[in-house]
Amino acid sequence: MVVPEAGLAGVCVFDTTVVGEGSAAASQRNLSNFPDGGARGRQKALPVRGLGGEKQVLNSEPRRQDANMSTEVSGIIECRPGARLWGPDDEDSVWHAAIDLFLLNNGNAYDALACLFGIRNSFGFRPLAEGRGFPSDASEGLRTEYAAYQGSADTHGTTHITWAELARVDWRETDTSGSRSRESVAGDETHWGPVWSVMRTLSELHGPDHVRLVAWFH
Repeated sequence: MVVPEAGLAGVCVFDTTVVGEGSAAASQRNLSNFPDGGARGRQKALPVRGLGGEKQVLNSEPRRQDANMSTEVSGIIECRPGARLWGPDDEDSVWHAAIDLFLLNNGNAYDALACLFGIRNSFGFRPLAEGRGFPSDASEGLRTEYAAYQGSADTHGTTHITWAELARVDWRETDTSGSRSRESVAGDETHWGPVWSVMRTLSELHGPDHVRLVAWFH
């Protein structure tokens, strides 16, 4: 395996409005992975402008997280349709926000976050995309969504990964104990499966290098 083979047709609507707060049901997901039994919540949005009207600057520097606090992941899948048509260097080959991670991924199991992003990595996975920061060429939709989080002390890192990279992953690789494989914690049969399915479908339309997931943690 292991990269998901089945795609979802017709899922991408560019520059859509992203969804913010989660449902009460979604907030109860994967409680067994939480050291505090799942007592957590989504952070509230912060204003994009300060009291004096000045714009806040995006800050992707990772912050230190209290080990006793739970961790949420938020993010957006982006694609760059113009790159396949006109080339990646064309002025119209910009990134577009495609779909909010919240609509696809209803869990944040720590072994998956460790495997993918090096977050809560007591398992000893070799992370796929750890601490890469906020992309400088992010879409306007992504910048708007991330601006609600970037000023908070609870936000402690951003990263991104393309479908081209995910397609090359050896999903049979395990953590240091040998008891968990990448496939078992973050493969297409886990709560990350819908994310991979959407990214694969978009990659067939726009190319694997022009589809990426941007994620942040809080």
